[in-house]
Amino acid sequence: MLLCFLILVTGLFSCSLDENPYQGKAQAINEGRMLYMRHCANCHGEDALGGVCPDLTGRSGWRYGNSDSALFSSIAKGRKSGMPAFNKILSKDDTWKIVSYMRSIEQK
Repeated sequence: MLLCFLILVTGLFSCSLDENPYQGKAQAINEGRMLYMRHCANCHGEDALGGVCPDLTGRSGWRYGNSDSALFSSIAKGRKSGMPAFNKILSKDDTWKIVSYMRSIEQK
C-alpha cells in the first residue's frame, strides 16, 4: 500500500515539474520578454527570428521537441550544437517565464 502511494505521489510530482506554471499569464510573459532580451536576443535576435542562432518563433519547427518541458530543457541544460546552459544563470521560474514568452510569439 505504501509503495502504491509513493509511486502515485512521485508520478504526480514529476508531472507538475513538466508543466509551465506561467502558461498564458500576461505578467510572466512580459517578464519573460525582458529576460529574453537580456539573455537570448544577442544570439537569437530581438524578434526571435534567428541570426547567429536558430529561429525561436517555431516557424521552422523545433529541433529538440515542441513541448514546454523540451524548451525548458534546452534553455536550462543547453545543447551540444552551441547553446550554452543557463541553469546557473536563470532560476527555474525565470526559465519558465522565457518559455512563456516564446510561446506568446510562436508562429504556427
